Amino acid sequence: MTVEFSDKIIRPTGLTEQSIRLELAISLFQQDILTLAQSARLAKIPRVRMEEILAERKIERHCDLEQLKEELRTMHIELR
Repeated sequence: MTVEFSDKIIRPTGLTEQSIRLELAISLFQQDILTLAQSARLAKIPRVRMEEILAERKIERHCDLEQLKEELRTMHIELR
């Protein structure tokens, strides 16, 4: 999926594509829409870096059993 934003909207904010990805990933994580691993992939950053950013912003990690299983699967894949 490709999402496009008008330069007229984005340019005045001074945000880069990377910062928009990060903010979207954080927002979706906070809303329990994405897991930590999924939000890190959306932001195109390592999962550990996403954890650091969440901690810096004092955003609590949360996960249910299914999210924990997804995190473990993702960590297993990343370690290969």
